Amino acid sequence: MRRLIRVLWVLGMLLGCGVYLLSCLAPFVHPSSFPLLGIIGLGFPLCVLSMVVLLWIAFFVNRRHAAIVTVCLLLGSYNIYNYTSFFPSVDETPDGYREVSIMTWNVKNFDLYNWSGNEKVKQQMMDLIRLEDPDILVLQEFYTDDTKGFNTLKELKKVYPYVNFRKSLTLYKTKYWGLATFSKYPIKKEHAIRFSNSKHNMAIISEIEVNGTRFNIYNVHLQSIQFADAEYTEMERVSNEGDASTFPLRRVLGKLKRGYEKRGTQADTILAHIRSHDLPAIVCGDFNDSPNSYAYRTLHKDLQDAFRKDGFGIGNTYNGPFPSLRIDYILPHQSFPVIDYRVLREDLSDHYAVKAVIAVPKGE
Repeated sequence: MRRLIRVLWVLGMLLGCGVYLLSCLAPFVHPSSFPLLGIIGLGFPLCVLSMVVLLWIAFFVNRRHAAIVTVCLLLGSYNIYNYTSFFPSVDETPDGYREVSIMTWNVKNFDLYNWSGNEKVKQQMMDLIRLEDPDILVLQEFYTDDTKGFNTLKELKKVYPYVNFRKSLTLYKTKYWGLATFSKYPIKKEHAIRFSNSKHNMAIISEIEVNGTRFNIYNVHLQSIQFADAEYTEMERVSNEGDASTFPLRRVLGKLKRGYEKRGTQADTILAHIRSHDLPAIVCGDFNDSPNSYAYRTLHKDLQDAFRKDGFGIGNTYNGPFPSLRIDYILPHQSFPVIDYRVLREDLSDHYAVKAVIAVPKGE
């Protein structure tokens, strides 16, 4: 019996280490080559927790096994580093620099269809924007129309004289969806990246001048998983009842696979655009992907992560069924010191707003 237990323990330890190491490979392999890695990478926090439990048990079972688990954990240091921030190293504003605040938020159409059941949500969202008063406001799933009660574009233009609004959908010539970047500083040029593999997701670029320095703000909305309400309901039911017999696993895995593949290609397209321009870039927006993903690693390659500089914990930004996820980012160029970073945990959208303060050097 003891021998059987030892064999099961070794098999369990090796399985746990194997899955953990596979999850660590997710950022380094394009999802179109091995989509399953992206899905495994999504469970990275659970893998880390499992490894910690294995390590604790191994100390009591076999010290050699503990050494194996420890080495495996250390092999994932890069992934753990990107996922967490416990020792922020906030910068100070150097002489000759100007502080600029940036806020990114997926506003979920300002609760157009009253998903929240709270008719005051739109106004509360606008109140939060006014309260935070960022210099540059970057919005995904932006919605505006020509009616008096929902002309969010006109309302925000009262504060922000410079706007880059690109439509992804127009209905009845009066209702508009898309991405919008608002700025108190001049927007000198505007560009857009239309993804060949998505009808509504895109990225827009605003060339902004601050303190005599020009840089590109990338407003990014990568492919969503597009789970239906029924699938979220099933996930919640399984979580509460533990009965997965009717769970639509194949359909869910298929959507995850397609989402990872599309985001990987979209991230490649954005990175190519960044590297084809001389101006420093600041990438903001909803990646629909965790820090342990190919899309994040690709867009983070040449940039900082404001959360890593001044955040704490895991910095979750998704206000939904998977509350441990950080999927909204502000990634400034290396030349811009990060002065402050916050996640604004107001329950108004399925995403929390993210705000950072960076320092922009004086141009020549």
